[in-house]
Amino acid sequence: MARTPKAKTKTTSRSNRAESPSNKKPSGQGNFHVEFKNEAQGLAWAAFKQHDVLFLAGPAGCGKALTMNSKLFTRNGPILMKNASIGLKIANPDGAYSKITGVYPQGKKQVCRVHFTDETYVDCCEEHLWSVSHSDNGWKNRVVDTRYLEHNCLRKDGKHVLSIKATKPVNFERKEYAVSPYLMGILISEGNLTNSNVVFTSCESEVLECVSSLLVEGYECKSKGIDHRIVKTKRSNASNFYKEELKNIGLWGVKSYEKFIPSEYQFGSVDQRIALLQGMMDGDGGVEKTGAVYCTTSFELAENFCQLIYSLGGTTKIRRKEGSLRSDGSRHRVSYRCYVNLPSDINIFFLQRKSRLLKARSKYFPKRYIARVERRGMEEMQCISVDHKDSLYLTDNFTVTHNTHLACAFAIEQILSNEKKKIVMTRPVVEAGESLGFLPGDLQEKINPYMTPMYDCMDKIVGKEGPWRDKINYSMKAAPLAFMRGVTFDDSICILDEAQNASMMQLKLFMTRFGQNSKLIITGDPTQSDLAGNVALTSVMQKLRSVEGIGIVEFKSSQIVRHPLISKIIEKLEG
Repeated sequence: MARTPKAKTKTTSRSNRAESPSNKKPSGQGNFHVEFKNEAQGLAWAAFKQHDVLFLAGPAGCGKALTMNSKLFTRNGPILMKNASIGLKIANPDGAYSKITGVYPQGKKQVCRVHFTDETYVDCCEEHLWSVSHSDNGWKNRVVDTRYLEHNCLRKDGKHVLSIKATKPVNFERKEYAVSPYLMGILISEGNLTNSNVVFTSCESEVLECVSSLLVEGYECKSKGIDHRIVKTKRSNASNFYKEELKNIGLWGVKSYEKFIPSEYQFGSVDQRIALLQGMMDGDGGVEKTGAVYCTTSFELAENFCQLIYSLGGTTKIRRKEGSLRSDGSRHRVSYRCYVNLPSDINIFFLQRKSRLLKARSKYFPKRYIARVERRGMEEMQCISVDHKDSLYLTDNFTVTHNTHLACAFAIEQILSNEKKKIVMTRPVVEAGESLGFLPGDLQEKINPYMTPMYDCMDKIVGKEGPWRDKINYSMKAAPLAFMRGVTFDDSICILDEAQNASMMQLKLFMTRFGQNSKLIITGDPTQSDLAGNVALTSVMQKLRSVEGIGIVEFKSSQIVRHPLISKIIEKLEG
């Protein structure tokens, strides 16, 4: 399907609109402005304003850092940011996995702790980028940095207005469990694990039947009232299988207020985690007016339960409740209540009696609101780039976090401030060798797949809908380099992306296309060319470095270091 946005009239090109938006600035959204993520980007902006042609050389994705102890999620469970490596696959908010394409140590930076209303937080740098929605202004999935969150997360009346979407359920690898996940959930909630036998309590025949069907061969449930012992069907001197397994994972002998979810059960497949959740909810879960709630006297278990909900794409919050008074004036133990908001296609209960009480949500679907940003001390940080289409990945508490592209932001600012009328975008079509005739569809459909990263960047900066986006859609034109011969672009911002893959002839062609009141932005990383031989971009930059009206901003080698030795290698090779 083509990447063209919806238009008021049927068109075959992004630039072929029935009507032009007003030249007035879009109302109700404030003024668009470019924020500098680091010193190099500030220099790039100054160079862009000063020169008609700007080269931005170096890797994308520098400066968006998390602390070294921040979590990332592999197929088998969490790792720390400090253990990230190129090629490793980590979870993204689509429920799938993206490959790490770059690891960039950032040194010591100011820590900003971003607090959410569910009492979770993420530690990052102030330049870190987030894909957020604004509940009052109506825009969705716009990319902003941590400083924006700090100053705009609250309305004057204290209402939280900025939110990030919850992830889809994360697909961890399926595990082999000795004790089935549903039974483990029942034992965590309703099990007596300090007796001589493995016992659970339930008055529900549906639960008893389900547990009985899940027992390994040679074991059965012996019931006495609502208490059910898991015992061997034949007398034997062998140890009880279930008792031994509970000892192995550290659950045997713990009291109700000491219980927890074993780590291996927190990172099973989606269906295994749902079965675990159903066992826990069938035991100690209930339904109130606000929805489903889980109750426990173990704070550790409450925290584990929250992580389980986050990994399934939901939100939750722990509420502490004081124990009731005893006759002697003392109190029963404190309990912790976790209120659950999960996607409607996830069955929270296996038990039909409880399931029927839970109404499907028609609004207030899972999302996480930013509560505040707290500035803390200095810590070592690191940023990564991933090959996700939106550059998104998951970090602590399964929080969605992000990366972006600089040239598009410069172009958008020029259009929305009425400095320029058009954005012309192009990329070398390396895989097709610029010969697009064999590809299916018309010219726009042929080029769209190669322009997807730039379209996605526009989506992230100004959103997919709204007055800003309407104006950008009208101004935007995408074309392959091979079709630019004989064309002159006036009043335009012309962007050549991935220029390290362009030949000398293609670079010359592009740079001779712009006309009156236009600017060129040429981006690329000369160290990452897909072409054999010398990189034309490097030669062009060297030859034009002293030409008046041409600016060149090169990101430092220290910003592209993947290993401490690389900076030394670059120094020697370039010396």
